[in-house]
Amino acid sequence: MSLEPSPWTASLAVLFIWMVLVFGGLILQFGHGTSLEHIVSKVSYPLMAASLFLLLLVAYRGWWQEVGLEPRSASNLAASVVPGLAIIAVWILACRRGLTLDTTWKLTGANTLLVGFSEELMFRGILFYGAQSSFGSKWAVVITAAIFGLVHYLNGAITGKWKQAAEQAIINVFAGFWLAALRVELNSIIPLIAIHWLWDFGLFSAGSRKTVYIKSASFDAILPLACELILFIYGLWLLYA
Repeated sequence: MSLEPSPWTASLAVLFIWMVLVFGGLILQFGHGTSLEHIVSKVSYPLMAASLFLLLLVAYRGWWQEVGLEPRSASNLAASVVPGLAIIAVWILACRRGLTLDTTWKLTGANTLLVGFSEELMFRGILFYGAQSSFGSKWAVVITAAIFGLVHYLNGAITGKWKQAAEQAIINVFAGFWLAALRVELNSIIPLIAIHWLWDFGLFSAGSRKTVYIKSASFDAILPLACELILFIYGLWLLYA
């Protein structure tokens, strides 16, 4: 009898280690009550460590194709057009609010790239591979989206703002769904890393984050949430049309 764990069990174990590295590391480096905006504007060692951990694990296991990091496996890149339009909208918002191209902005770009790489490799790569192997692609989309949202609730342990973290968790369930649906369509996470990075980078550059925007009725406040809802509908169409 083989003692090798199933891909689903292994992916959950990897998720646990990743969460310890990210959330435990950020609390150790920045302490409690630190805003996400402050974290992404500083050199963030936990984000580096988490990304390196996942990359080394994939290299050791030889999971390049399984997690969607094999460039030759990418297909139907035209499916990225709709998320690309949403990214353009967010960056227009950032430009409307004014961009300051200083060192802080550069660090925000580097850190959001690490977040995009680490989260996509963890959730749409390793975790999706594990869930897909046990439950099939469509259920893997739902399962990984739910976990992606729940994990974002742990932002409250960093910021101390649990209500805001709950709002982020809800919105990230929607985000996790359309990203995972796009993962199925593209058969690769490489475009997702770029999409995730540019989306987060644009939001932070606009002075916004994935929180509930309806507290303000202004166009600038509603735009990111509207984009998320449109992309969620797009994800439903990709998965079930």
